[in-house]
Amino acid sequence: SNASNLASGTVPTARLGSGTADATTFLRGDQSWASAGGDNTPAFSAYVGSDQSLSHDTSATLACTEEYFDTDNAFNNTASGNAYSFTVPSGEGGKYFIHAVAYMSAGNSQSNATQVALQINGTSLSYQVIDNSNNYGDKYSNSITEILDLSAGDYVQVNVYGTTASSGAFTILGNQGSNKHYSWFMGYKLIGV
Repeated sequence: SNASNLASGTVPTARLGSGTADATTFLRGDQSWASAGGDNTPAFSAYVGSDQSLSHDTSATLACTEEYFDTDNAFNNTASGNAYSFTVPSGEGGKYFIHAVAYMSAGNSQSNATQVALQINGTSLSYQVIDNSNNYGDKYSNSITEILDLSAGDYVQVNVYGTTASSGAFTILGNQGSNKHYSWFMGYKLIGV
């Protein structure tokens, strides 16, 4: 570049830094071109489509059969393989925000305790418990939120469990029509951490 080019503002962008300069990039302080921002993907949001039955004193995977979205096709909404799980895609390890809700109804069986847990690769990591201590109730909405450090290939599932006074079954409420979803599982990758 010569002095007249500098004065007229016509310095070629290729001389300013390395990388590709275009309408979606900016020049960093280290003289490299980079994309602005980022997105929180992979991301998914799934819900229980039909009521799920859960026997007394038994645990099961929350059966999220329907999806709002799944950016990387990484959520398994079937009972096969790692049932109803999110698997971290190749090259997408990092910190993930994960949230789940299980709306559990014992009806006349009188709920004694309900629990929801996040599992990584089949092992429970964190729990949220509602223990009624014999003050029996009917419906409880258990929710759990966690930031998980996940590697490519790790899979995350939601485990539900409950006991009742009469050994009766629970119903985990699913879609009740008109987009009323009572039980769900969602998450996304965090950026900048």
